[in-house]
Amino acid sequence: GWSVYNAVSSMAIREGKVVHFANRFHANALAKANASLPAISAENAVRAAAEHLEIPLTQPLSLLSKEESKQVYRFSNAGIADRDIEVKLMYVAEGEILRLAWNVNISLAKGADWWNIRVDAANGTFLEKNNWTQHCSFDKKENACEHKQPFIAPAKTLLDTTSLTGTYHVFPYPGEAPNFTDRGLVTDAHLPEASPFAWHDTNGQEGAEYTITRGNNVYAYEDSAAQNMPGYSPDGGPGLVFDFPLNFDKIPHANQDAAITNLFYANNVIHDILYQHGFTEVAGNFQQNNYGKGGEDSDYVRAEAQDGFGTNNANFSTPPDGDRGRMQMFLWTNPRPTKLRIDAPAAIAGTYLAAKSGFGPPKPDPVSGVVAVAMDSVAPFTDACEGLVNAPDLAGKIVLADHNTCAFSAQVLALQEAGAIGVLIVNNTGGNPYTMIGSGAVTIPAVMISKAAGDSIQAQIAAGNEVSVSFSTVPQLDVSFDNGVITHEYGHGLSNRLTGGPSQAGCLDNSEQGGEGWSDWLALIMSIEQGDTGVDPRGIGTYVLGEPVSGGGIRRYRYSTDMTINPQDYGDVKTSDGVHAKGEIWCTTIWDLTWRLIESEGFDPDWAYGTAGNNIAMRLVLEGMRLQPCRPGYLDARDAILAADALLYNNAHQCLIWEAFARRGMGKDAVQGSSDEDNDQEEGFLLPNLCLTATAPPVAAFFTAPNSCIGTFHFLDQSTDLPQYWYWNFGDGATSTAEKPW
Repeated sequence: GWSVYNAVSSMAIREGKVVHFANRFHANALAKANASLPAISAENAVRAAAEHLEIPLTQPLSLLSKEESKQVYRFSNAGIADRDIEVKLMYVAEGEILRLAWNVNISLAKGADWWNIRVDAANGTFLEKNNWTQHCSFDKKENACEHKQPFIAPAKTLLDTTSLTGTYHVFPYPGEAPNFTDRGLVTDAHLPEASPFAWHDTNGQEGAEYTITRGNNVYAYEDSAAQNMPGYSPDGGPGLVFDFPLNFDKIPHANQDAAITNLFYANNVIHDILYQHGFTEVAGNFQQNNYGKGGEDSDYVRAEAQDGFGTNNANFSTPPDGDRGRMQMFLWTNPRPTKLRIDAPAAIAGTYLAAKSGFGPPKPDPVSGVVAVAMDSVAPFTDACEGLVNAPDLAGKIVLADHNTCAFSAQVLALQEAGAIGVLIVNNTGGNPYTMIGSGAVTIPAVMISKAAGDSIQAQIAAGNEVSVSFSTVPQLDVSFDNGVITHEYGHGLSNRLTGGPSQAGCLDNSEQGGEGWSDWLALIMSIEQGDTGVDPRGIGTYVLGEPVSGGGIRRYRYSTDMTINPQDYGDVKTSDGVHAKGEIWCTTIWDLTWRLIESEGFDPDWAYGTAGNNIAMRLVLEGMRLQPCRPGYLDARDAILAADALLYNNAHQCLIWEAFARRGMGKDAVQGSSDEDNDQEEGFLLPNLCLTATAPPVAAFFTAPNSCIGTFHFLDQSTDLPQYWYWNFGDGATSTAEKPW
């Protein structure tokens, strides 16, 4: 027999008894199967899948290996994938029928997508697909902000290099991003339980195997050529000192060492903290070497900085345990304002609004220098529209010219030919500066400034004072400095590995699921600082949008426990378009829960060993992911968190959890409907009776297996402090040393 796609159920067992069961089996499945043997070959299934993707095979498709008994085949990449193409026979539930299908796994060579495509084994027609890559577009707004402070680090800091655990110049947690916190040196940041040989080990013995940003948990490198392969990584030397300069006025490539270092640091911090809360080797975490603690190893995160595949985005690809995850971090285009800084004379020194041109070099370096005023032979004499009369005086200067009727690019090109290193065009029509449009062979940066700023500069020059200025038209921000976005992306690896068990990866492809919500929540909870409150409005992605910390971010509402700031509840799922909008509602609810727990149990900045409300929230939400069924709806996920509280804390927070969910429309009278639908929910705001009046505890119910079922059992043993998982596979003939009789 063959397995059924996503027929995965979870059990929790304590003292030999089933105390929680989340069912996603298909009862009496064999009687409903349409076929038991395929009519088309695995090779033709690959061709059908490629045809569906509209990607032609550019190289021969060669069979590399096969397991006839399991109907699992491995083919060459055929020029379309960045790895071998795997094909496996399985059933797909289609109403009351189980349809025999080939699942074709293709990780595209060009791009970020990692597809599982199921084609009918009878005729090769497309049935369905799911993507192991979650895309998280952040390019929703065009707003402006300044960094908390421009930071230019020294080329090197003298440090004690006898430590072999690593020193990193980064934006340290809980700081979310450069607009939230300052950069600083972090040493000995690993947690010994999670990374017992620190962050640069892979062989499980004292001493680092790598002096670059590579180790057991993550390999961080640049992929500006979009090859999905390791490129450059900075080297910390024998002392593992990753202390590199950073100047935000330079193009991202100039800050590559600092960016990749921060990406490496952030991935390791997330790994270590999640480890302390249950995302361990047996739970499917990302490690090259599992140090003999169970699970499948050889699956560290490939963290790709300044990825050249796109802009204004980030993503995470999550294959099953034992295959490496991939995080792709792109650059953000033009979210930053252009500013003119007048350095002298003191009378007009300061920062002035400017607008970069729509022409010229794509990645210019910042420019600074003394200002000269253009003079030509025809009135008005300062527009550089006619022949320049003071060209020799303009060489090596930043030249100011008034806007007139001639083309902007013609003005700048004439000044460039005179030797100018930069140009300031004055908006003589009044109002704010705006983007100048033009074309031509312009190779120097140019900005427009306001008439008031231009008049001030010209007045000082006329009075005999030297005016020195600087400006930057750097068009991009680097998301590898944004811990919040990095954490969000890692959250996809977390939720996909925990839901349905680590051997799965596609249990969050249903319509009503909280994948984006869990990722937002993880970014929020890991950036809580002492003194924060639940009502504080928190935007997601403010840094990469060029917003201040108070900005709105990319979601419809900022996250807050104040319902006048964020009024969303379960009923809003019906009118929410897309996974991000629906995920907001799940995040809003568990964010409320987090703050209820903090208000009840306090806050502890010690994420590794603390026992306060934030630590409890992290443990409950992660354990809830493990207990929920495959393809969980929001009420499934709610019930799993309640089950986690029962198993881990003996129902100590049961009513607090109910209150948080009921407040957002997920009370005991709410109705989920099908988790595969997003318009059949019924919100409800009632609490269960046990949270209103004292009642006797309910009698535990126990699960009896049906006579005939197909799927994967997913057991949770609660007899120890840290839960362990067992897996039983029915119907697919799989065997492994991890399986045990039931």
